[in-house]
Amino acid sequence: MEFVKIVHAVFSKGISKTLFCLLCFIGVGMSAYSQDVIVKKDGEEIKSKVMEVSGDEIKYKMWDYQDGPVYRIPASEIFMIKYQNGKKDIMSTYASSSQKSVGDNKKYPRYQGEVNLGYALGLGENGLDRVVFETIHGSRISKYAFVGLGFGFNAYKDILTGVNFDRRGNITSTETSWGMTVPVFLDMKGYYPVTKDFAPYIDLGLGCSIGVLEIEGSGFLANVGFGINYKKLNIGMNFQSENKAKGFAFKLGLVF
Repeated sequence: MEFVKIVHAVFSKGISKTLFCLLCFIGVGMSAYSQDVIVKKDGEEIKSKVMEVSGDEIKYKMWDYQDGPVYRIPASEIFMIKYQNGKKDIMSTYASSSQKSVGDNKKYPRYQGEVNLGYALGLGENGLDRVVFETIHGSRISKYAFVGLGFGFNAYKDILTGVNFDRRGNITSTETSWGMTVPVFLDMKGYYPVTKDFAPYIDLGLGCSIGVLEIEGSGFLANVGFGINYKKLNIGMNFQSENKAKGFAFKLGLVF
């Protein structure tokens, strides 16, 4: 009844039907664009007031009940958001960005270093126990790969430095000491990130070893092993062959 009175008043003022329809059309259009519209992938449209958008979810209130609760909907279900100012967000952009950062929000390539201390048990005829220290620096090419240069020292115990004989030529005693080598090597790792904090890896190191204390000369060096990174902690195990001295090393260190 009120609507009839309004229409009658409008026409009694001399406003034409055409002008009145035009005003109504503009009003409806402005009303349609004064709200945010969430378009889902299944075609459903939600008239809303968008509160927050992230790579995981969208928070919104119902347009016709803005004093009501905040609703949440997974971003994976959304195709597009049309805002009241005419701007549009295609959610595939957020989704791809979110996928890139799942478990890893670091940029690549980037610097990576590590410091390890360990102990190797001698293996075979030429095997000697040794204390192992190494530091490695290089480039984390991606979350799956690293390449760098490493150096350190291997401190061998029970290096034979002298032999004592009696008058008959029999060995009466031997003298031993600590010996040391300096390994220099190319280090390559392949990672399999399980979470952003936990990543098992395989390791290959190739280079040379230089004798500096009670050990003369230099020789080929090879390390093959595996380990895990947990946050900044590194735990590694590898087979070592240094100047034909073989061993199995256990290492603990930090990654930075």
